Amino acid sequence: LMDAGRVKALAVMSNERIDAFADVPTLVESGGPDWGAAAWRGIVAPDGIPKDVEARLKEAMINVWNSDEFTEFMTGRGFGLTYLEGDEFGEWMASSDAAFGEVMTAVGLDN
Repeated sequence: LMDAGRVKALAVMSNERIDAFADVPTLVESGGPDWGAAAWRGIVAPDGIPKDVEARLKEAMINVWNSDEFTEFMTGRGFGLTYLEGDEFGEWMASSDAAFGEVMTAVGLDN
């Protein structure tokens, strides 16, 4: 839609410009707040998952992460790439949830 001139991107919600949309400024560059958001994807499992199953899932995720196909797919669509696992991913999810909660409260959507 951007290429067709039907929509105009006003800003990207990241700390740096995105290569796929190099002409689109960040929120800060466009006069907005220093705030970011990401379209993230991940895999989680319940506490107590058998260690062998956990190991297989981690191996599968690392294989996907390291594949050229995944990298090309993600970067070609303007998605950033960051790999986190275990407690580090859990902490990031909690932080992201809290940040979105603050925004929802600020705009009155916290009911």
